[in-house]
Amino acid sequence: SLTNAKVSANADIPSTAFSACTELSSITIPEGVTTIGNRAFTYTYKLLSLEIPSSITNIGNEAFSVCNNKKIIMRSTRPDDITIGTDVINNTCFFYVPDEAYDAYIASSNWASYVNNIKKLSELSQ
Repeated sequence: SLTNAKVSANADIPSTAFSACTELSSITIPEGVTTIGNRAFTYTYKLLSLEIPSSITNIGNEAFSVCNNKKIIMRSTRPDDITIGTDVINNTCFFYVPDEAYDAYIASSNWASYVNNIKKLSELSQ
């Protein structure tokens, strides 16, 4: 069973790439990755947190669906540059964004469906 993974820089994460990797608990997504495909991380129950680099410009539909209590740390301070799909997370998951970009995420029409699931990075309890 896959427990750790590292994505290559400048590679995209294709649809369903890590779907049903139920033992995956750690992944490194480096700067240069621009896309997380549809349902890329569904059913990754043990992956409780992950960092999304500032190079990401597209997060596909249901990318992190069927996962509870996930903490997704967004490094981008430009939410309008990120296209985000539908049903990316459920209501027990949160996006933690840079404090200085919090208002921009809340105001961004791209992120309107997730406004109740966006928190400041300074609120993240490790």
